Amino acid sequence: MFVILKKPYTFAHRSWYIEITFRAAKLITTMAEKKPINWLREQELFFSHLFMKKSLEPVIQINVAGHIVKLIKPPNKERPNRMIIYFHGGGFILNGGHFYNRFSNELTQYCSIPTALLDYSLAPEHVYPKAHHDCVAMTKGLFALYPQCQFHFIGDSAGAALLLATYQQLTTPEQQRILSFTLLSPWVDPSNQTPLIQDNEAYDCLTHHNLKAWLDAYYPKPKQIELTKQIQNIIQHPLPPIFIQYAGCEIMAQQIDMFVSFLDDHKVSVTVDKAAHLFHNFQIISMHTYEGKQAIKKIVRFLTDLQ
Repeated sequence: MFVILKKPYTFAHRSWYIEITFRAAKLITTMAEKKPINWLREQELFFSHLFMKKSLEPVIQINVAGHIVKLIKPPNKERPNRMIIYFHGGGFILNGGHFYNRFSNELTQYCSIPTALLDYSLAPEHVYPKAHHDCVAMTKGLFALYPQCQFHFIGDSAGAALLLATYQQLTTPEQQRILSFTLLSPWVDPSNQTPLIQDNEAYDCLTHHNLKAWLDAYYPKPKQIELTKQIQNIIQHPLPPIFIQYAGCEIMAQQIDMFVSFLDDHKVSVTVDKAAHLFHNFQIISMHTYEGKQAIKKIVRFLTDLQ
């Protein structure tokens, strides 16, 4: 508890609520460097119970292409013409506990359209390319189940990498049904283990040890370079409008900066929201703070402006 309460990482610009969630997350991820993955999953579930209020709308589990999809539907939307498909993060090893249920619920409430949260297989029980194949199968299954729908794709952290890889596996008619990408703190270059990723480590809830351990759990080392190629190949496809939201102090900030420049160089339409003084996935693990609420409003504004 002492580690949480002292002030080694704080910024005066942060609210106390977001500072508390940050320090709790920092403590857990630092301890996780010497713990098994199941221990980290237990902590994630506990803290998601602690910090998350009960969802406003029930989370319904449906079977799509042999996989579980969590569906949140707003009232009176039996035949939706738009839907969010959410690719959750978690370093390929975590499912977010209740964080993603609640975040998906927030998106549904604000946008008044259903959100489908993909529950893909996790490492180390399942290694590459299992999660990738799961996401493609569930996405294609949702396209078949809702032939009248157009879709917004949203992914955070490792989920953003899964989103971009999934998009490249769709047919051209399927790609034309996608209205937008929203990438939140995207882990766009997991194979990048250069000292650059350590520059913000004191200010982020993640460490480079976390990233390496989680990447190794999912990707056999000879395969790790394939993800970087998947990201770079995205420009070979016609792309919808893209919104990228991340924190200037997160461990992935430099690689996200480079990804934004890469998209700009190839004339891709990108809207960027870079939050100062915050940390990886702040809008999800701290969604009920002032900073989290402002971040969600910007996401919703981007989505609703496209309707």
